[in-house]
Amino acid sequence: SGGRNTMTLRVSEDGGKTWPRSIIYDPRASAGYSSTCPVGGNSIGIIYESENSDYHYFLRIPEADLN
Repeated sequence: SGGRNTMTLRVSEDGGKTWPRSIIYDPRASAGYSSTCPVGGNSIGIIYESENSDYHYFLRIPEADLN
């Protein structure tokens, strides 16, 4: 749709040719500017803006949730 919505973390195991696994971490519309990084305990950290840029969210998603 071209909008920033349904924030989704996707996993590729073939250099980005296919994306067979994904997890929606925020289903709301109008979120954006996300960044990911590895964090301790085999988890992935995600920070992203809310719909009006006044708030930022941080999530820790266990890698096991992507399997």
